[in-house]
Amino acid sequence: MTCPQLTRNFVTRERHYYYFGSEDDMVSTNIDSVRRAAIAGIVGATATAIGGLVVQAVIQPSTAVSDERWSYPWSSSSLVPISILWASLHVLVFVGVLGFARGGLAGKSRGARVGVALALAGTALLFIGELASIAVRDQQVDDTGAELVGAIFAIAIVLSAVGFLSSGVAAIRACLWRGWRRYAPLGVGIWATVLPCRLASPSMASACWRSASPCTRSPTRPRRPS
Repeated sequence: MTCPQLTRNFVTRERHYYYFGSEDDMVSTNIDSVRRAAIAGIVGATATAIGGLVVQAVIQPSTAVSDERWSYPWSSSSLVPISILWASLHVLVFVGVLGFARGGLAGKSRGARVGVALALAGTALLFIGELASIAVRDQQVDDTGAELVGAIFAIAIVLSAVGFLSSGVAAIRACLWRGWRRYAPLGVGIWATVLPCRLASPSMASACWRSASPCTRSPTRPRRPS
């Protein structure tokens, strides 16, 4: 079965499933809902990446905070609103992933179901980790509390990366999207695998480093990625 055929069959099934009155109205409503969720996810992911770049290019070079503190490169008081901001961006990403899941655009395969579930779980843990960072903001990175929060981030990064990669491959095979959109979920998975150590919030970067996620360690004293 070709990709265009699969796409037409998918739309037909969606119309049947969402039929409660006006068929076209319900299909339009579902599409609009998925589109809004996608926009929220794109905004959250883009803002996270831009924020990470700003932190690395501007904040880290000018900070006087020790990189042995969990709040690095922010002061203890500054980390509170920053963590809330990062957590809010994770909520937007979660909404985007949820819309992707409800739209069924990764198909009905096991890889699609498991991948989307892992991506949602990983994004939710990132949200939890950001808020938990507030409680340990005054700790050193090797203190027990900071290590526990670091473990949350490490698990979240792995779950997100595996989830997006799995659902991305499933979306390509399902052929329910056309053009470049078929490859967008897989691109997110690659991004989640390669870049968290470079374009992450300070808490995520620290967790990535200290929990043996895919970052390159230096043979000298461990430091956070910059």
